[in-house]
Amino acid sequence: WTDRAQAFQEINRVATNKFIAITWDPAAKPFWLTRDYFPAIYETDKRIFPSLTELSDYFADIIVKPLLIPGNCEDGLLAAFWKRPDAYLSNQVRQSTSAFAQLPNLADGARKLSDDLASGAWARKNEAVLNLPALDVGYRLVTATIRKA
Repeated sequence: WTDRAQAFQEINRVATNKFIAITWDPAAKPFWLTRDYFPAIYETDKRIFPSLTELSDYFADIIVKPLLIPGNCEDGLLAAFWKRPDAYLSNQVRQSTSAFAQLPNLADGARKLSDDLASGAWARKNEAVLNLPALDVGYRLVTATIRKA
């Protein structure tokens, strides 16, 4: 749906009771990948994902829970490899992730990441996250009640 309002109205029309979704919170700060190497992903996602406030305009009784991404996540979503940065150098990984498909130029970010991994700059800059078992990058599990007219 290019029109979020229309999409949410349609969900309310066809769903019977509950709405459950995994989303990304545009108020979240970028994590190392979208901060240092592919900031265009962060800027694009801020535009395309609804805010939690916007969701409350269409649904009732909203409950939002952080969806932490474990360091060994294999799902393939954008942040899945946050603890294994070399995976983002793989064309297969990037081509399997919709966020990368929206970027016109991946070469600069991939080259910078490759250089930082080779020099040790990535590890120095991201030392604090390396010992974490999971990371909050802004993904949210949202449950809500459908509003019937």
